[in-house]
Amino acid sequence: MSGKSMNRERAGITKKEAGFAFLFSLLTAAALLLICTKSSVLYPFNDWVDANCYFSVGKSMMNGKVLYRDIYDHKGPLLYTLHAFAWLISRDTFFGVFLFEIGSFSLYLLSAYYILRLYVGKIALPALPVLGALLLSAMSFSHGDSAEEFCLPLLSWSLYGLLNYFKNRYPERIDRRELVLHGILAGCVLWIKFTMLGFHFAWMVILLLVSISRKDWKAFWMDGLTFLGGMLAATIPWIVYFGWHHALWDWIGGYIYNNVFVYTVEDQVNLFTTLKSIVRNTAITFLENGQYAVLTVIGMFWFWFGDKKPALQKIGMALLAVLTAVGTYWGTQAYYHYYGFILGVFAVLGAAPLLGMLEKVLRHHGKMDADRRPRRAAKVLIGAVCLVAGVLFSYLRSPNVYLLGFPKEEMVQYKFKKVIEETENPTLLNYGFLDGGFYTVCNIVPTCKYFAKFNIPLDEIYQSQEDLILYGQVDYVVTRNFELDEMYKRYELAAQDHFWFEGIDYQYYLYRLKK
Repeated sequence: MSGKSMNRERAGITKKEAGFAFLFSLLTAAALLLICTKSSVLYPFNDWVDANCYFSVGKSMMNGKVLYRDIYDHKGPLLYTLHAFAWLISRDTFFGVFLFEIGSFSLYLLSAYYILRLYVGKIALPALPVLGALLLSAMSFSHGDSAEEFCLPLLSWSLYGLLNYFKNRYPERIDRRELVLHGILAGCVLWIKFTMLGFHFAWMVILLLVSISRKDWKAFWMDGLTFLGGMLAATIPWIVYFGWHHALWDWIGGYIYNNVFVYTVEDQVNLFTTLKSIVRNTAITFLENGQYAVLTVIGMFWFWFGDKKPALQKIGMALLAVLTAVGTYWGTQAYYHYYGFILGVFAVLGAAPLLGMLEKVLRHHGKMDADRRPRRAAKVLIGAVCLVAGVLFSYLRSPNVYLLGFPKEEMVQYKFKKVIEETENPTLLNYGFLDGGFYTVCNIVPTCKYFAKFNIPLDEIYQSQEDLILYGQVDYVVTRNFELDEMYKRYELAAQDHFWFEGIDYQYYLYRLKK
């Protein structure tokens, strides 16, 4: 019997129910993301600078540029590869990204269903639209298309694996196939955004503590090595890719070294200020995203003071939460809304006891003992009502709906596109700020490695961009909130306009190389 079959049986889920749960998760994800992500077809454009950076890098990879060597940004290669394939689906929109977002979030919802079924019955399925709406309409979801969004299902399935282990196998040794699987999931997180690895570090520590408690030293070493083997399996494709292109140091230097040793927001950073910022930023995340943070708090209290659970499981849940927060906010004093989205992985823990109480009430009043056919009809009706309620809640709460249905012709990116398209095979530089989406709407592949400003303070970034403009090596230059200095005499102002982004009315300038 396969590991998946065993997991289904332990959670009391038949193959038919699993299939229906997947389809319902897919439908729910699509419906909610239509409203909540700016990548949706209902939006004119996803103007988030980070998302456009990912898209520009992915597009460049598909056009022969080697990541970190020929084109630069400081996230992991798996994230850019996803956007490379998204570019193949749609060259100048985020439709491909939207499809990947639907797939990613549907996998998260399916994992949430499996988690809930460990503790409650079939009442778990209608809860998915509610849980999904609470997450996607929160401030931490930001614009859509974040690294945190794509890591969410990776963490959630590992959360399910740990909970399933404690409920159905503990204190026996965990299955080695599961260790490999979760090692692969951890490896995927590593190569998307490694700051979220605090979760999987805690995950493995918990299982090693189980081995210590059993004084099984062979399992201690073998389980650890098996998990690392799974991570290695997820790493081998990147070793091959960068090794083939003689860019191993570009990979390690551009992703690992720069993020660990160069990416800083303030000069004076020590252990005390780091711990202070972790506590502060975690508190802000919970206050700013109370709609799902409350569920996390309820879930943690339930694990510690509710039904009887193994002591190691209680310690494990606390360790998972703490180290996920520490990893998320370690090394930065700044606070960005989207950082905290990954903490939403624990919200499902609070839904379990609430659904359990609801299930008891329904059974007490005989609502769950009705004839089979009416019960099926009731399930469909309840699921539909919850889905509609989730979509409505998302529309009322999402911070992105201000741009829903906005005419794209009125966006600065499309206004500048009309000017840029006057030149045959134009080249472009997004100068002095993060990628504003002009490469995307014009489907222009950046000609320079440092195609925009990044949060990595490298002198070569600024110098290379200045040289491009000084020597007139690109046809167009876009700036935001500042005009080109008089020393750049090769360029003339071709257009200017303003547009709102994250609550600020920015002024944009488009410069054209003089003929």
